Amino acid sequence: MSLRIVLGAGPVGTATALLLADRGEQIRLITRRGGGPEHPHIERVAADASDSTALTAHSTGATVI
Repeated sequence: MSLRIVLGAGPVGTATALLLADRGEQIRLITRRGGGPEHPHIERVAADASDSTALTAHSTGATVI
């Protein structure tokens, strides 16, 4: 199973993360505060997407961002 990265938990990010998670994809949802929907296939991470070092570290192993 491949890891997918979704940035932000606004309406689009939340809908995208849930759609992919419901399909069985492993999702890492990156938001400034680590929020977002709870789902067994969603890992919520607190990080600022404008911080390239943090984003690179949290995206390791992902096939899609």
